[in-house]
Amino acid sequence: MLKSFISTLVLSLKQAVASNHRRLVVLSGSRDDRLIGGVARILEAYLSEVVRRKEVSVLYAYHAFYGDGVRRRELFEEAVEELGDKLDVDFVPYHESVRAMGATYDVAILDLINNLEPNDLGKLVGVVRGGGVLIFMTPPLDRWEGVVTRFQELLLTHKYGVESLRHIFVRRFIRKLMEHDGIAIYDVDRDKVIKLPKILEEVRYFEGRRIVIPEKTIFPKRVYELALTQDQVNVLRIMERLYEKVERDRKLNIVITADRGRGKSCAVGIGIATLAHKLRRSKGRDRIIVTEPSEANVQSLFQLAAKTLRVLRHDVEVEERGGLITGLSSKGIEITYLTPLESVRRGADVIAVDEAAGLQVPMLYAIHRNFSKAVFSSTIHGYEGAGRGFSVRFLGLLRRDPST
Repeated sequence: MLKSFISTLVLSLKQAVASNHRRLVVLSGSRDDRLIGGVARILEAYLSEVVRRKEVSVLYAYHAFYGDGVRRRELFEEAVEELGDKLDVDFVPYHESVRAMGATYDVAILDLINNLEPNDLGKLVGVVRGGGVLIFMTPPLDRWEGVVTRFQELLLTHKYGVESLRHIFVRRFIRKLMEHDGIAIYDVDRDKVIKLPKILEEVRYFEGRRIVIPEKTIFPKRVYELALTQDQVNVLRIMERLYEKVERDRKLNIVITADRGRGKSCAVGIGIATLAHKLRRSKGRDRIIVTEPSEANVQSLFQLAAKTLRVLRHDVEVEERGGLITGLSSKGIEITYLTPLESVRRGADVIAVDEAAGLQVPMLYAIHRNFSKAVFSSTIHGYEGAGRGFSVRFLGLLRRDPST
């Protein structure tokens, strides 16, 4: 890989870190060794010249049902072996990509050689935090339109063969890669730069807002100190309302919406753990249900809930299944993950619904009907919030319901 390309890319990535933006690098080609070698070189430069941290989190997404896709994954593991414990890599097959949607990474590597499916992109491009980098591996761009993928074959209907495919999405995808400033494209077969990212003449440095904790709070101040943003402080302030007593036949629902990666789940985790602490002191015992279609997507919530309980001096027992946290317990406190269907069959003091826009509207109605206190947290933009049932029908119900 040309040194001039890496130098320009490093400068662009430094600007991205300063402004809390992301960058995209596309490596196109037909030789697996060169594709993976290019990825490893970019990771090395990102670690040593851009972020200079002890560890970088990486998502590697691949097609597990293709032999060459698995081989590239193996080549990647060998190529980054020298970086050792500096990389914390999650290998996620595309058919299990929902596992990654509740997480945030510094780097996401998407192997797009075997298939280019819009849903895969929609799920995964948003998992990279500000200052991070996306890396796409693609077939040679000048031959990509001629590649027939499994996804395209599934779209074919009776009487139409592969010769009828028009490759509209691939053509548009390539055009958009060429149009946007923060994208670098490199042909690994020919060792040639196709496109360099634009270097900004002036960088607008990202400055986080100063966090202001309210003077009078129901939740302990040391819990508020766990918040990393003012938005999370505001969520905790609102969640104090759940400590109030609700009259018979009345409901108290809190709805939290924001873009992906704003720390909603973490804030809810801190909030429900503190609420459990307060309810346990007043009632002697309490139970909180956490629900979401996949337990993989509530790991950050449970991690912050466990941390909060420890800050509040509770001895926490962690229940795990398949390496994933599914419950927390302490004396008089129980915070449990249940699937949406299981949750409506069980009772609890409070239910927390994470990524509520991903649930069908009848299920949201059932949760609302069965619990007097609930927190609904959801992304309303991007892949998770693409459905309109939550924002139009369900939130409309909450606004119209005189008992809520």
